Amino acid sequence: MKKKPRMTPMKKKDKYDYILNYFRKETPNVTTELEFGSVFQLLVAVILSAQCTDKRVNMITPELFRRFPDVDSMSQAEPEEIFEYIRSVSYPNSKAQHLGATRSRAQNSECNASCGFRKISYRRRYSCV
Repeated sequence: MKKKPRMTPMKKKDKYDYILNYFRKETPNVTTELEFGSVFQLLVAVILSAQCTDKRVNMITPELFRRFPDVDSMSQAEPEEIFEYIRSVSYPNSKAQHLGATRSRAQNSECNASCGFRKISYRRRYSCV
């Protein structure tokens, strides 16, 4: 009976490189159905999309982003005010609380949006680097 050749275990870095290269090759142009115009808006849309359809999120975000165009304006709002704009998504009470806290969380993050995202097309789509 022939013995199977023994495979050398991959180092952790080699495993990561292998997996990342596979996905880069197989899915080079990752997009989302969520509509957004900035990294902040993408973050908000992703938070809202939990347990909710992208279609529903896209229905409410234009008005939400007109009222709260950036992280500073949203962080100054009371959760009750944010709730009024997002009441039709699932778990609006919890999401309103989280959205109101985005500024302090972003400031405490080790990596801000400028080092974690890159623009990949004219449609204002972003992907993680």
